[in-house]
Amino acid sequence: MKSSTKNILLITLLVGIISISVAYAALSTSLNISASGKIAATKWDVHFENLTLVQNTSGNTGTVIHPAQIQANTTQIRGLVVDLKKPGDSVTYTFDIVNDSDVAAKLTSIVFNTPNCGADQDECSKLEYSLKYTTSGQTPAVNNVLQKKTRINTTLTIKYKENSPITDEDVSASGIDITMTYGQN
Repeated sequence: MKSSTKNILLITLLVGIISISVAYAALSTSLNISASGKIAATKWDVHFENLTLVQNTSGNTGTVIHPAQIQANTTQIRGLVVDLKKPGDSVTYTFDIVNDSDVAAKLTSIVFNTPNCGADQDECSKLEYSLKYTTSGQTPAVNNVLQKKTRINTTLTIKYKENSPITDEDVSASGIDITMTYGQN
């Protein structure tokens, strides 16, 4: 091949490559992505409801001097004063733990206040608490999850320990309080 034919071929090839490049650039587009988001408010409402004194069983001489009360819109039960006369006596309440939130709740702590027995504080050591989910019989534990928009019935029992020596004097126990703290799961 002659050099002029080679030059024409080379120029034609070069023009073709430039034309393809220009056509590609003209036909390609930029991709722009724009997005927006919204964070909606979440309702948080975990509380106790329906606190009810359960009838004492036969032979149980435990009585309520001052009834327990739910602190309004909280997970606290306060104010219970009981009179337990002999080992085995008990007072039992049931209540609902309600999660009316938009998210699941996780139990982060359970606190039973040390009751006040006045001058004879040793007598308070004869009391035992029992807290159980009524249906399953399981004891509530830290990290239990309560799903959103649910409730679970719970039983609280304050009992004079079975093997405790009988006291020959009346002892008033007050400040028998329970607090359960929930956080978002």
